[in-house]
Amino acid sequence: MKKIYFLIGFFINTICLHAQNHYWLQQFGAENTLLGGAVVGGVSDNAAMYYNPARLGFITATKISVSANAYGVDLIKLKNAAGNGLELKSSKLLLYPQIASGSIDIKKKRKLKFIYGTLVRYRSQIHFEQENSMNYNVFTKLPGDEFYDARVDFDYNVIANWIGGSLAYRLNDNWSIGYTQFFTYINVQYHQGYTITTDNHISKTDFVSSNNHSLNFNLNSVNVIEKIGIAYEKKSAKKEDFYYRVGLCATMPSLKMYSSSKVTQISELNNIDEHNFSVDSFFTSSTVLNNSNKKIKSNLKDPASIALGFEIENSRIRFCTTVEYFFRVKEYTMIRDNSQTVKRPVQNGKPEYITDYMTIHEAKSGVLNAGFGIEFKFNTQNENQKKEHTWSILIGARTDFNNDQLYRLERVEPGAEQIYNPDNWGYIHYSAGAALNRRSDKFTFGLDYGRGITVKSMQAINITEPTSANFLLGLKQKTVVPKVNAINIVIGYTYSFIKTDKLVNMKVL
Repeated sequence: MKKIYFLIGFFINTICLHAQNHYWLQQFGAENTLLGGAVVGGVSDNAAMYYNPARLGFITATKISVSANAYGVDLIKLKNAAGNGLELKSSKLLLYPQIASGSIDIKKKRKLKFIYGTLVRYRSQIHFEQENSMNYNVFTKLPGDEFYDARVDFDYNVIANWIGGSLAYRLNDNWSIGYTQFFTYINVQYHQGYTITTDNHISKTDFVSSNNHSLNFNLNSVNVIEKIGIAYEKKSAKKEDFYYRVGLCATMPSLKMYSSSKVTQISELNNIDEHNFSVDSFFTSSTVLNNSNKKIKSNLKDPASIALGFEIENSRIRFCTTVEYFFRVKEYTMIRDNSQTVKRPVQNGKPEYITDYMTIHEAKSGVLNAGFGIEFKFNTQNENQKKEHTWSILIGARTDFNNDQLYRLERVEPGAEQIYNPDNWGYIHYSAGAALNRRSDKFTFGLDYGRGITVKSMQAINITEPTSANFLLGLKQKTVVPKVNAINIVIGYTYSFIKTDKLVNMKVL
């Protein structure tokens, strides 16, 4: 038991990262992951608190579950993302949990089940950086080419932890209903920046033009999310070991409890307007916008969804399938900047103020995902202990389409770029593994592989075809081709307190 408690504590306190663009990237419970997450109709472990709380009504034993992606590797290469022929790459090795949970046996109300746990809903850690130095005719009115040097970087880190509890009530032999209350904590850290300079020459004057821009925001949000489920299970009248199962689960849109943000944005332009360049008189111009705001009004919304699952099972095979639709989140104000930003240098002692310099909006499109899973069972007999155990082979597949999450600056000043969400592709996931189901516990392990869907998208930035008219940047084009692979080793362990276990009366921590 001490080992079990240690594992739960270890996984709960492991820091993990996620991505909101993919609702089905992360699954919960090793067995459920290897079955493609298609378990809304027949989930049989504590992960029912997420998939369908009504299924808890059909779980007869008190259980402790721990599942983790023991190692995860995300390999991302976005061809042409920084300009034609210039790619952005990121690779990360991650260790993070999926879910840690326990259940409490209510002896006086055998039809009533209670589960508690914590899970990682999304995770992501993406870092891109690129540079480009060349001789290029940036200023067409100046003779010859200018030396051009550009350096860009993007960071997108997100963590979302959900913690809560579920109640389920079994109405009769065939029907059960359930409810889950989650409290969620989400942290989004975003950075995009670039430093671009050109070395220019006119007559006997050498000078530098530059465009420097940086945007950073850090958002913390605590929300409430509720799930309501119903489940049906029926044993075949002709075959006693044959079951039909159907489940329906609705997730309510998130409700804000607390949110705060910090935003910083800097924009600096120097010697960009070539119309003011001349041989006889050289005019130097610069513009600076610099502001930072703490604890400003913010909000972060998760969408409502509805999932339908179906499952059939006998002593040798189990087949399950699930579809889930995530509703659209209309564009709303995620961060509201209520300050005023002064435009520098101040001309003639009369400052010019800009409002909503750091106001950011967010939106998400509707998404429909589907998956299926198959389990093949092999019964074996242990002659010494005369106890049966079961080996299973698990395979699955699922879609994980992108929700086109959009971050948008309300006001984009000259020389600045709109926010780029680097996590803008979909996945097709394939999984395979094995499970050993014994009298009182179950161990599951396997691989989950996600391949990015190749769909052309807009560039993050263009630093290969710069012009002075576009503030030392090139016009962005829809030429990005993603090559993305995500590989996870999945491990799960579930311990069941059976009636004859001496530990059955111990309280689960």
